Formats: sequence, structure tokens, C-alpha cells
Amino acid sequence: MLKHKIYLVIYLFLIIFAPPVIPINIVILIASFTLLIILINYRSKAIDMLRASSIKHFILLLAIAVVYILFVIGSNIIFFSGDYYVNYITSIYRIVILIIMQLICITYVLLFCQKYKLSLRDILVSIVSAGAIQSLIALAALLFPSFKNLLIEVMIINTGSTAFFNENSYSYAYTYRYYGFSATLLDTFGYGTGIIAIISVFLAFKYNLGYLILFPICVIAPFLNSRTGLLVILVGLILLLPVLFKRFSLLRIIKVFILTIFAIITSVILYNILTKISPNTVHWVIDGFESIFNFVRGESYDRYSTADNLFSDDFWSLPPDLFFVFGAGHTVYGIKELGFHSDVGYINLLWLGGIIGLILILIPFIYLFIKSLIGSKNNSNIYLVLFIICSFFITMIKADLIGYNSGTILVLLICFSIINNKSQEGR
Repeated sequence: MLKHKIYLVIYLFLIIFAPPVIPINIVILIASFTLLIILINYRSKAIDMLRASSIKHFILLLAIAVVYILFVIGSNIIFFSGDYYVNYITSIYRIVILIIMQLICITYVLLFCQKYKLSLRDILVSIVSAGAIQSLIALAALLFPSFKNLLIEVMIINTGSTAFFNENSYSYAYTYRYYGFSATLLDTFGYGTGIIAIISVFLAFKYNLGYLILFPICVIAPFLNSRTGLLVILVGLILLLPVLFKRFSLLRIIKVFILTIFAIITSVILYNILTKISPNTVHWVIDGFESIFNFVRGESYDRYSTADNLFSDDFWSLPPDLFFVFGAGHTVYGIKELGFHSDVGYINLLWLGGIIGLILILIPFIYLFIKSLIGSKNNSNIYLVLFIICSFFITMIKADLIGYNSGTILVLLICFSIINNKSQEGR
């Protein structure tokens, strides 16, 4: 049993973070081998698993959205002389290929757990373990600059990205973030690691308070790399409070109090260490939250502000005329010819497929969330699902989550696991 759990942790680490050890997305390679394993060892059970977990219905709903997006892209090329071919290919790649690759891996995880009688709790613990490993890598990169430089060089070589890892092209960010080893260390990385940190709290409140010890460790990765992750954690802590009081007892409250004090002390120690080792990181985190508070109060920084940028007119530029309804067939992420750029997920989906495309693309996820809520209606898993739903739609303001990233694959895995768990109980 132990070797199966260790294997699951390693497998999840690889598909959640896609560490760039080779020049292509490792998730594609893993999914290809995984598909062969499914066809060889699980062929008779795979169809039943797709049905029981609702992956089959998710794929069918996604297929409708994909057909529409392909129609919009084709129409834009034919009738409007669209020439954003790299963006067209990238959009199809992330919505079709990367999501399918994730679903293959998730199907395998569910089949593997079913075969070796690993529970939903085992899956969640394995996710947290994978996140803790990433945080320890991030901590090692912080403590040993030469190790960080090595990781960055490997990421530059194997991702082909110099915009975010190269000191010359993004030098100010190089001084206070990029601690870890993943396909990306930006907002979606923070989204995923933020979810993992909250899962450790959920495990503590629902099963064993000892899991709370892992929370400060899991916070390291988002703290060092993405303020989005810290916001996700804040949302999660608020939404998970009912789980604590659902099993209220004096002894339990005392244990929670002691472990919370321990977690706070550990966090303060880590914070003080970080302040001495990398004061720029601490300043960057505080500066980001201050900019948000100032924006809410109607004030603005004289210097670059995260909130000012996020809520600028450019970031919320809507597609004109009929493009608003039907889409332009491309996003506005990284297209210099447009003269503006946006990170906002909803805006990019509006440009890609218009209102119609936005709705069609979100329908599979909404279906998944509803099925997960139904599957957890009579137990405390519902609070975890509510957190996943809220964090998904909130983070879409900062990044486009439709495709592959550390957070989206966790959302899919957890929701499909909960649905499958409910289906197995009903048999």
C-alpha cells in the first residue's frame, strides 16, 4: 500500500507541476504513456470510470465548445483576413489537446486508486504531499541561490521562455520570485499551490488535525512566487471555517488552538527568515496587497501597481460590434499588433468566442461544479467544492484557467474524484 501511495505522489507531482525536465510539456508525454497503460491494463474498466466520474459528459460538453471555437477561428480567417495564426494554434492546443491530456491522466489516477483501494482522502493527502515537495524545492532555491540559478537555467532551456525567467528581460522580477521548479511560476502556479495549501487545512479539519502542520510548508511556494495564491488561500480559510465547527467539541477546539498557534509561530519564523534572506520578496508581497487596498479606496500608487494594471482600461477592453457576441477567434494575450494586452480570463474568452463562446466554454466546468456539489451534498466535502468554485471564478479575473495549469488540473481531479466517490457509494 505504501509503495502505491508513493507512486501516486510522484505521478501527481509530475502532472500538477509539469517540471520542465525535457523541451516539451511533460504532461503530454505522461498522458501518452498513461493512455497506453489504460488500454493495456484498464480497458474494460475505463469506459465505466468515464461514466461514473462524469468525465464522459464533460468531454461531450467541451466538444460542443471546441466545434464552435473552430468555426469562429475559421470564419475569422476567411471573412476577416485574420492572421493571428500562432494565437489560433495556441488556443486550440490549450483548450483541446491539453485538457484531453489532463483528462487521460485523471482517468488513470481514478482507475489506479480504485484498483489499489485508495480513497478520496488518499488522493487529497497525495496532492498535499506533492505540494509540500514543491515548497521544499522553493525553499531550497531561496536558501541556495546557485540552486535557484540552476533551476532557472533548466526552465529557460526546456520551456523556451525568456520573458519570465531571464534576468536580462525581466530583471526586476528575477530578484524577488521564481523559486521552484514548474512549467510556470506565475499566477496559475499560485492558484494551484494555493488550492493545495487549503486542502491541507481541509484534511486537518475533517480527518486529523495533524495535517495542519503541513499548511505553513505548503504556503511557502505561493508566498515566494504568486500573490494570487495568497488570495486563494485567504478565500479558502474563510470558506472552510464551517468544517471546523461542524464537529465542535471542547477538546477539538483546544487541539485546533494549539496547532494554530504552532502554525502561526512556524509562519512567523519563516517570515523572519525570508525578510533577512530575500527582503525584496516580502516587499513585493506587501506592495501587491497594499495596491489592492489603495485601489478599493480610490487611491493609486505613483509607481507600477498590480491593482491599477489589473483594472486598467486595456485589461478590460471588450471586442467590438458582432465580435462581442460571436468572437474574433483569438485572445488578446501577448498579441503586440493589437496595441493592448489582457491577462483577464473572461476578457480573453470573450475575444476568442464572444458571449456565445464564453458560455459554451464555461458550461462543462459549471456542469462539473454542479455534479460535485450534488456528490458532496450530505458531507463536509461540499465546503471544499464551494472553495474550488469560488477560487476558480475569482482567479479567472487574473488569468485564463481554461487549459492546462497547476490549478485547473487540481480542480478537475478533485471534482471528478468526488463525483466518482459518490457513484461508488451508490453501487
